[in-house]
Amino acid sequence: DGELLHLAITKHRINLPNNAYGILTIGNDITSRKRNEEIVNIQYTIDYLASLKDGLKKTLSIILEKIFILYWVDGGGIYLWDENLRRLKLESHQGLSKEFIKEVKFYNEDSAQVKLLLNHTKVYLEVDLLDPDIRNVTEKEGIRFLAVIPLIDQSTGALIGSLNLASRKFVKISEQEKK
Repeated sequence: DGELLHLAITKHRINLPNNAYGILTIGNDITSRKRNEEIVNIQYTIDYLASLKDGLKKTLSIILEKIFILYWVDGGGIYLWDENLRRLKLESHQGLSKEFIKEVKFYNEDSAQVKLLLNHTKVYLEVDLLDPDIRNVTEKEGIRFLAVIPLIDQSTGALIGSLNLASRKFVKISEQEKK
């Protein structure tokens, strides 16, 4: 399905008759371990940034940059929730065209995305399943899969914003990647 795998290769020399030899190679799939290491690295970065108290926007921007370590992420953005205007506003983005950004700069309270986020619902879906208006814009950008993850203030339970990630290569991700 186009997914890149990480392999650990070992080789052993095998002596054969008449001074001949052969090589036995063994490939061990370590993809899961490597992906877990990447996710732990992102978590360490988030924890470190939180300890610096550099401000929410700067911290979120750095986190977005680090998330591109994940093999399936091609583009993404961080939205912040404006309680007064009752809308999400794109604050930081990467890997997306200017035209696409113009179309998705804001999401108002009546949008499906905001309704889900206000309920603290994570969304992972193929672009084919989106409403036609958003699907057309997203398909023009070449995006095939979206993950929309609410950012919640742990102390109050209030919505801070969302982390939106996009893939142009994949239409689904593993349960481990979702975690």
